[in-house]
Amino acid sequence: MININFGSNFILGCFVSIVGIALYSVRFLNPKVAEEKDIFLSTLFLIYSGIIIVHGWRLDPILFFSQLLIVFLSINFFMENLTLRLQVLKQKKKVAIKKQIESEENEDLFSEKSKETQDIFDIFS
Repeated sequence: MININFGSNFILGCFVSIVGIALYSVRFLNPKVAEEKDIFLSTLFLIYSGIIIVHGWRLDPILFFSQLLIVFLSINFFMENLTLRLQVLKQKKKVAIKKQIESEENEDLFSEKSKETQDIFDIFS
């Protein structure tokens, strides 16, 4: 029997499905941040939301409250994981830029030394 009730379980299920779709869309919006496990997690979010929407009418208030806590806890971990991935990506970019600047400075030093040696050789010739 399928009984879809438009109550709090439906709202929770829709919210979880939106989060699952958002997690899947990270792969297309920012592929450098996405990982392979995001597909698995977004699939789990969508399956969970379908179960809550269809069978959520059976939940008593304490069980629904526990489901609500689990959902918000998992979404919190998901958001923290994404922010940490973005920070790691920014840190890698900073390190790459710093290395590029250092290599350019080293090239400038070598080119200045080679000009000085050329000037010395010009004096003696």
